[in-house]
Amino acid sequence: MKFSVSFLATSIDQLPSPKQYDQDAVEAIVFDREDLELAQWNLIWENIEKAVKIYGGEQVSFHFPINDCNFVKDRFVRERLIEGLRRATDLNLRGVVIHPNQTEPELWSHVDFPAKRIQVVDVLLEIREKIKGKTWLGLENMPVLDNDLKTMDPLFVFPCDFLILAETNIKVVWDVCHFAKTLAHVAEVVDGKQNLKYYPNIRQVGELDFLSIRDLIVHWHFSAFLGIANPEKGTVSEEGVHPVKSTIGESLYKKILKNILETSSEDEHMVFEIQEKDYASRIEVKETIKWARSHVCKS
Repeated sequence: MKFSVSFLATSIDQLPSPKQYDQDAVEAIVFDREDLELAQWNLIWENIEKAVKIYGGEQVSFHFPINDCNFVKDRFVRERLIEGLRRATDLNLRGVVIHPNQTEPELWSHVDFPAKRIQVVDVLLEIREKIKGKTWLGLENMPVLDNDLKTMDPLFVFPCDFLILAETNIKVVWDVCHFAKTLAHVAEVVDGKQNLKYYPNIRQVGELDFLSIRDLIVHWHFSAFLGIANPEKGTVSEEGVHPVKSTIGESLYKKILKNILETSSEDEHMVFEIQEKDYASRIEVKETIKWARSHVCKS
């Protein structure tokens, strides 16, 4: 397993030097639809090319924008995703991470989930068919409820939601923070602490159930969360914290990380998505990687 850190692809100052935080690789990430506009888009790929020159393509991944980037409905976004996968393939990047990006500002009670999943996967397969090569296209798992209670993207949350990918060339990116949050929310619903009506896609799930789709997972995101979002109390959640600062404590993260490492290949990447006050000089990510190596890494 190689440890990686994310950097904002529009800010070259965030690109760390190799081993700066005891990391072996990097992931370029952008968040908003405006980042797909030409000037920003070109800057993103200029910076990714700089990362490739430093690390080599195999040690760089790209995270496609998230906010207002519905590649199913929005042709412009879909064309940018096609172009992004093509550029990534030309640069020999490890892979391209994509969220489902099917957010809705209201409850999803009207949605046919199986049909909606098929719609998303069909578009991704269409894109994958256009762009051949070893650079993978990976779909990331979402938390069962969003952080700020404003939007929801609950199509691909649980391991079983990804079984539709089993016979395809679309891969899975497993986000440990999203899964840990999901476990915490499911427990709250089961204990009667939260209303089931806010969870259109929910089921009881075990802490290591993601191992049931282990052969589909090619890439990992890692962080912990603080606070549990609750629509009736108005509380929100924050991602990207060190496991020792998590609301649920560090033991679950140790257990999950240990099992990931025991089943991983040497060339898989785990990206530490950790929030910082200063992304040019990161304290939290360095401490989190140190924590990971000291607690659960194989010698």
